[in-house]
Amino acid sequence: MSEVKRYHVGDTGLVEGTALGRPSVVLAADFDRVTAERDALQLRLTVADQRNDDLDGLLRAWYEANAKRLIRVDDAAYHIVTSTAEVLEGKPASAKRAVLLTMDREMRVYIAGPMTGIPEYNFPAFNAMAEKLRGAGWHVENPADHGHVVGAEWADYLRYDIGRLATCEVVMLLPGWTSSRGARLEVSIARELGIGLMYADGAEYKPTSKPLAADEIPDFSPGNGNKARRRAEALKPTESGAGE
Repeated sequence: MSEVKRYHVGDTGLVEGTALGRPSVVLAADFDRVTAERDALQLRLTVADQRNDDLDGLLRAWYEANAKRLIRVDDAAYHIVTSTAEVLEGKPASAKRAVLLTMDREMRVYIAGPMTGIPEYNFPAFNAMAEKLRGAGWHVENPADHGHVVGAEWADYLRYDIGRLATCEVVMLLPGWTSSRGARLEVSIARELGIGLMYADGAEYKPTSKPLAADEIPDFSPGNGNKARRRAEALKPTESGAGE
């Protein structure tokens, strides 16, 4: 606010400043100006508070409708947000890692196959399959996405990739996976976790399992959901852990 001059009543009239034992006054024009500035500022604060309340209400309503399906992901852990307070306050109700449920793993696929000793680490094959799967509506965990990390060793990659594998409901196996120590380990983990297996063209599989060729990848694009799900069920391997 602008400055207001004060006056005291002297023997000859108003004198600027204050004086001991003398009444102090301000000019009416200054009083009206400061009052108007105060009222305008209060109005701006009220409008801002109302806007914040409106935004907070919209945010809370959105999270009330979506929080149970919202997953906070970082490189260390996965947290399922179960309350609005967790999101709005940024403080999870529990410091423990949350467990992903079956519904959280739906339509998530991990690609496994050989990399070591293959030109370009076999990334082109991984990326081609990832593109095909994404086109069919899957969320794809593609180990080729992290590329070659300077200083990383075999175990470093596997520790990272196994965490991504565990978030999926199915593993897509590429040709040559049986010659890959990492892929064999991933299949073993998938079998223990009950994760299903799909097979790209040319990928090795047990006779007891029905292979899923690359051109038979279920199409979950909009408008084809129910039909695709029935088709996917029919094409699932008879033994979810088969493949080694």
